[in-house]
Amino acid sequence: MVSIALARSFELLVITAENQHNRRLVVTARPLQKLQEDLAHALIQLDDAVTELADAERNCDIATLIAARVSLDFASVLRLLEASTEEPVAMLCRAAGLSVNGYSAVLRMRRRMRRTATTPASRLLGAYRQLPKATARDLGALLQAADGSPTGRT
Repeated sequence: MVSIALARSFELLVITAENQHNRRLVVTARPLQKLQEDLAHALIQLDDAVTELADAERNCDIATLIAARVSLDFASVLRLLEASTEEPVAMLCRAAGLSVNGYSAVLRMRRRMRRTATTPASRLLGAYRQLPKATARDLGALLQAADGSPTGRT
């Protein structure tokens, strides 16, 4: 049985597929181009766009939005989003100006995709609230320390 419901007034669909052994929630977000247009016209906030994409597990689209905000290339931002630890993700989200709600959505997406949770979310969110706004330079240094390669836009 498949049921489809309009989850939000802005075209976000939630599809629940059920069978005897599995119940799975699949969320479909608006196309990236539409979100970018809405951001450009101040119709939505970055937090809302990131949350929508994170709920749909679209980490590449999140990387695209954040890369534009922090002046790093897409590959570097994606690498930070997919880091094995939470610190680079927190720095990236803070540098992009995400609130704790946007960061929380990214954490939930990472946990769904990786099926790991070494640190309690409440502790990570508390630490995020205390984190000063990181700069793109800090993120570049973090990437260089991680693998020895220079980053940033050319």
